Amino acid sequence: MSQPGTEEILEVCGKVGEILLNAGAETSRIETTVEYIGHAAGASVACYATITAVFVSLENESRTRLIKSTLGGFNLQKVDELNQLSREFVAHRITFEALKQEVARIDHQVINFPWWARILGAGWVSVAPMLLFKATNGDLALAFFVGIFGYLAAEYVGRRTTTPYFKEATGAFVVAILAELLVSIGWGDSSGNIIISALMPLVPGVAITNAIREILSRQIISGIVRTVDAIFVAGASMRLLIEFMISVLSSIGFGVITNIPKRALLPAGITGGVSWCAYWLISLQDHSLILPNFTATVIIGLLGNYFAIRHRVPVNTIYIPSLVSLVPGGIAYLGARSFTMGKAASAAQQIYNVILIAMALAVGFVVAEVIFKAVRPQLVRLIAKLPKVQTKSQRGKRP
Repeated sequence: MSQPGTEEILEVCGKVGEILLNAGAETSRIETTVEYIGHAAGASVACYATITAVFVSLENESRTRLIKSTLGGFNLQKVDELNQLSREFVAHRITFEALKQEVARIDHQVINFPWWARILGAGWVSVAPMLLFKATNGDLALAFFVGIFGYLAAEYVGRRTTTPYFKEATGAFVVAILAELLVSIGWGDSSGNIIISALMPLVPGVAITNAIREILSRQIISGIVRTVDAIFVAGASMRLLIEFMISVLSSIGFGVITNIPKRALLPAGITGGVSWCAYWLISLQDHSLILPNFTATVIIGLLGNYFAIRHRVPVNTIYIPSLVSLVPGGIAYLGARSFTMGKAASAAQQIYNVILIAMALAVGFVVAEVIFKAVRPQLVRLIAKLPKVQTKSQRGKRP
């Protein structure tokens, strides 16, 4: 059998480094695996890996192969297969040609558990923290299903966008909304416990573990970058939850100021929180003024009508507080301020933006009303089956 050429060795070593990097292996493992394979093949290979790139070169030559990657990918089954493959090659149990073929197979092979197993895994991961909280059996079961839906939403979005941390934010959004809605209709007891537990499938555990190991191995740069990445992944979820809670409190506060019925405060807060999170998520993908405001208003219209029937309140008691985060009062103020200071061009632009937002809000309400009229009969029958929400006068009556 002929000795492989240095260019062929460099190519295979570079491919091994690329697969390991994209699969989420720690940088020390990438460097040692690539160098062991190169030395076993008869070449003095040097490898330097960072969190986003791998450099593979020959010590006595000027040729270097650079492989770039992006953060976020993890497939530990591929890491395990390449680890076993490199051991067999270093022990001379397989030839270089067999190694090359196996590396190509691993690169193209989709190694993953079936969907049903991943869905069940996400559900069981979501249940574990509930044991620490000593939650009710009902909340434990709800956390199982909410965690599954959050995981599915994150995976669905992750396959359709490359925006960093967007899929984690979407998963957190779905988890928060489902938890709040389940508690609001009386099926759950603690939305906080459900949210914390159901977020577990989105926690960047692999990134945190790799970051700690690399820092302990004195791979300071890669360790710090992985730590920052893990913080951003967790922060994407926490940022959305913070945005949701602030918008909920803002809507409830405006409802208190405008003196809406007490039973409408929480529905108005949930509607405002959901609509603002939708606005925030859409604005990450679309930086225009129209689509985020339109989408948020459609959600306000649909949820507002639902809660109005469910809690027997006028729909405006839901609409008005929920719109507090979307009404372009600040932009209108900036336009008026620019006009008084003689900045006509800036004032015209601000007023134009106000008109665009107002039109988006108006069209959003029209679309929501049309959709709601179409589904109203089915929704009324569904609400009739739910536990009744008593008004203040009804609670005061004796049976």
